[in-house]
Amino acid sequence: MGSNSSIEWTESTWNPVTGCTKISPGCKNCLDPTTPVLMVDMRWKPIGEITPGDEVVGFTESPRLGQNRVYERATVVDAWSTIAESVEIAVGGRKIVASVDHRFLARVRPYWREAERLSLQTSLVDIGMPSSLCKSKTEPYLSGYLAGVVGGDGTFRIDGSGRRGTKQSYLRVAVLSSDQPILNRLNEALAVVGCDGIEIQPFDGGSSELYPRENRAPMLKIETRRMANLVKVRDYCMPERDDVNWKAGFLAGFFDTDGSYTGKNLRFHQTKENGLLDVTKRFIGDLGFQSQREDFRRSTGRSERVIGAIEEKLRFLSAIQPAMTRKMTDFYGRRFPGKHGSRIDGVQRVGNRQLVDIQTTSGTFIAAGIATHNCYAERMAKRLKAMGQPNYRDGFEVTLHPHMLDLPLRWRKPQRIFVNSMSDLFHEKVPRDYIVQVFDVMRRAEWHQFQVLTKRSERLRELAPELDWPSNVWMGVSVENAKYVSRIDDLRNTGAQTKFLSLEPLLGPLQGLNLTGIHWVIVGGESGPGARPMDARWVVEIQRQCEQAKVAFFFKQWGGVNKKRAGRELNGRTYDEMPQRRAG
Repeated sequence: MGSNSSIEWTESTWNPVTGCTKISPGCKNCLDPTTPVLMVDMRWKPIGEITPGDEVVGFTESPRLGQNRVYERATVVDAWSTIAESVEIAVGGRKIVASVDHRFLARVRPYWREAERLSLQTSLVDIGMPSSLCKSKTEPYLSGYLAGVVGGDGTFRIDGSGRRGTKQSYLRVAVLSSDQPILNRLNEALAVVGCDGIEIQPFDGGSSELYPRENRAPMLKIETRRMANLVKVRDYCMPERDDVNWKAGFLAGFFDTDGSYTGKNLRFHQTKENGLLDVTKRFIGDLGFQSQREDFRRSTGRSERVIGAIEEKLRFLSAIQPAMTRKMTDFYGRRFPGKHGSRIDGVQRVGNRQLVDIQTTSGTFIAAGIATHNCYAERMAKRLKAMGQPNYRDGFEVTLHPHMLDLPLRWRKPQRIFVNSMSDLFHEKVPRDYIVQVFDVMRRAEWHQFQVLTKRSERLRELAPELDWPSNVWMGVSVENAKYVSRIDDLRNTGAQTKFLSLEPLLGPLQGLNLTGIHWVIVGGESGPGARPMDARWVVEIQRQCEQAKVAFFFKQWGGVNKKRAGRELNGRTYDEMPQRRAG
């Protein structure tokens, strides 16, 4: 891939490799694998079990001026694991383990804050979690679900054999074919208590003057008349249990058949005088929520309405986990909470941990109830893929492009070329032989000047003796803060005739730099949504060290959300110094 370069000191980019799952310490953004993430079906799923294609509840990453963040339905496009330095955050009665640079949404500016910069009393946006998570695959939950469905819109009779005028004994639940998830879950419930011989079948509800058969939507049913099955349902499923999973299942079944969530109101409806709403109110309270009785005094009858803001509805739905996801979409497009937050009670470092991250189409997701952020580099790859860039058809997976190897040889006009602007040539997934080929092309295209930048300085050091180092290849390493100064020694031990440092994004002070053998230093602040601020004193000190060591200094930008407005002046001037090109 070749293009005009947006990198100030170069003219073109050349990408014989694209993709990198760990492009910088600023985009690991990872969490402990057990961290629960809110899915669109209202389950809380451990992030370590999430795979591409799953859907999560997200929200607007960076609203435009005058707009609010809103809830969004987001698709997971990538998931990966890594080992990184981590912190444990105590917030809202929960503990979250995250990489030191994972970003969380605060209630006040700066909104996006990395984990290691959180402090006591910082308030993070928190939609909360239910006090207990139901186990929807267990027998108590599924038995409660069947009881709730039957109470809401099913028929269950076990009064006799059906002969000589006695009532027939049967269980039947009929729904629109579009509501088959209800029957699928009922099948699970019937199977778990040992019922057999039951299948989902078409259902003909007959015809009437009000509802002619030709106007009726297709319907499906589950039905059994086998006495052994009915006895099991009567004995195991229908009796009320003092079990939070049974009660959650009951509410889910009732909501799926006779519930609604529209206009920000979540209701359970009932027209019959059967006491079902009284039971519902009691169960809602047992799960830690509040409700209010409504009597519309018309054909719609009465209802029990769950009280509270949108976040209370989300917590309630995630506590009961209905099967009908289409009934749980009213909150999308509505304002994401900026006022509801929880203060941090503690932050402590816990060393290196195995962590997991996901990339979503919204760039955001909700982890353990807290609003959190994705990796910005992954988002850039997704954007390029959406724009139809063929080299990014695999998103941000590391991909070799051998057909691009000879591209610089076809550019006859001398240019300054940045190599792999969206990846890392020394990534562990790039074969040694392929790196050698890239260096061979750069040697043959001697009329160009190539700049190679890496964060994998250890692999650079390992392969350096095998590489040809012509004078037109400038080699650099990224050093974002004091943790990565060892990369400079790895660079110093290569055969590159021009060596440079990219201190971008500069995330901390770098005092006492050893600039021996270094010819160029580039400094820049982070830009874009959630950019971490750069202290002017850090930049001034680096410029002073470069001047003292007679090393060319290039100040790229102050960065921030609006990098153009922030500009790139330092000490009242711009710094565009470049190293002298060395003869080979």
